Amino acid sequence: MKRRDMLAGSAAVAAVGPFAGKAALAAEPFAPKPGAWRTFETTTRIEIAKPDGATRVWMPAPSLNAAGWNEPGDTTWTGNFASAALDRDAKYGAAFVRAEWAATEKAPVLEVVSRVRTRDRAVDMAAAMSVASLSEAERSLYTAATDLMPLDGIVKTTADGIVKGVTGDVARGRGRCTNGSSRTRSARQPRAAAASATSPRC
Repeated sequence: MKRRDMLAGSAAVAAVGPFAGKAALAAEPFAPKPGAWRTFETTTRIEIAKPDGATRVWMPAPSLNAAGWNEPGDTTWTGNFASAALDRDAKYGAAFVRAEWAATEKAPVLEVVSRVRTRDRAVDMAAAMSVASLSEAERSLYTAATDLMPLDGIVKTTADGIVKGVTGDVARGRGRCTNGSSRTRSARQPRAAAASATSPRC
């Protein structure tokens, strides 16, 4: 009975929360500025309820290292695994903890603790900047489609429509962010809520 009441209460908050939160944020200007560094720690515990044979788990770990605004810290892990190690994806360099258990282990457990240090950043897109050029290999890697991020079909059609008639990289980028976000939100939220929400500024 208590569990049912808790779930019902959570559902009510979830139904009202997004609209109330967006209304409150609408009055706040979006103006990020580099500030103090903040450190976050996340703990993820994985328990395999019904293992069937040998078990393997790949748990993502912080890996983005961007000078001036994001630095991954230590990642540690504990559990009853037979072996575990911190690996990286060969193509993208994404970090993850790989753990394996023997088929005889009836209750595999893995707990991963990751730390990351970050802070807000701001870039004046109108100012002249000295930026290192991407190599052809880097450009191909970062602009290639993936199974979960296609670049053709409805994705390309929508993107082309958003920036139609817009020239310049900065203007096209702003158009995709602002107009694309507005269209997605309008399709998912009631019309009144969508009209009262502000578009993100890029």
